[in-house]
Amino acid sequence: LTIKTQKRNIKQIIERRNLSMDTMGYKNNVIKSAFGLARSLKRRPHDREHRFPPSVERTLVIINEADGLSSRDLSEALDIRPSSVSELVDRLSGAGLAVRKDDEQDKRLTRIYLTETGKEEADRIIAGRQQLIDEFSECFTKEEAARFCELADKLSAHLQSRSEDAGGFENGPERECHGPNDE
Repeated sequence: LTIKTQKRNIKQIIERRNLSMDTMGYKNNVIKSAFGLARSLKRRPHDREHRFPPSVERTLVIINEADGLSSRDLSEALDIRPSSVSELVDRLSGAGLAVRKDDEQDKRLTRIYLTETGKEEADRIIAGRQQLIDEFSECFTKEEAARFCELADKLSAHLQSRSEDAGGFENGPERECHGPNDE
């Protein structure tokens, strides 16, 4: 049976038995809602052009916010190993998006700066993200968006702590949550 047929059969069984979605455990089901949201996001058509992988885009945005970061600071901001930062910066340099420069006061330090092209790309990425934020949150009031973010962060922290307790991943994704008209 196809998944579509299986879903139709389940709905028919529920209707025949006159069972509501609430009694089946589907209403107020966090897992179902989370997976439904993930499915909707995955199926959404991508109207923003991705010129770079997410790791490169994130790095460009962080450097743009604090041009002249040291490799160590960038490593902390990205929560990745210094060797991975070196590889990322090599990619950015090779694409003409960033340059390394020795620190003028401390010659042991190397600072990372965006080129004009890198700044233009970072601005494009930031504008694209803002467009997505606006689109995703247009169905929420400011208060609803804040509450949604609070609950999503609470769930994320809970799942991360459970995973850490079980020996899972060390550091989960940290993100900012924005809502409508959020500056």
